[in-house]
Amino acid sequence: MRTVGVSQFRRELARIIADGESVQVARRGTVVGAFHPLAGARTADVSRRSRWLADDMNMPAQPFDRDALLAAHARVQADLATKGIDPEDLILEFERLRKTHR
Repeated sequence: MRTVGVSQFRRELARIIADGESVQVARRGTVVGAFHPLAGARTADVSRRSRWLADDMNMPAQPFDRDALLAAHARVQADLATKGIDPEDLILEFERLRKTHR
């Protein structure tokens, strides 16, 4: 998985989605997120908020694609395993950081 800056991520998002490429997003040299496109991203819409926004913008809402979400989950799990990261440790670290930044 390659690492891109926030500005580069914004510029290349369409290509990243089209290529199905997973990337880490960094800000000032610190990784702040990861992006794992869903398989069949053009038809996947997994949030109620997206449907609400689609209604508000007179755009058709896309159906939920469970298989694409499961495939993305498998890719995230594989990336974590490759790096030797325990998902439970990641959750605990996120909760700790969230509490300290309130």
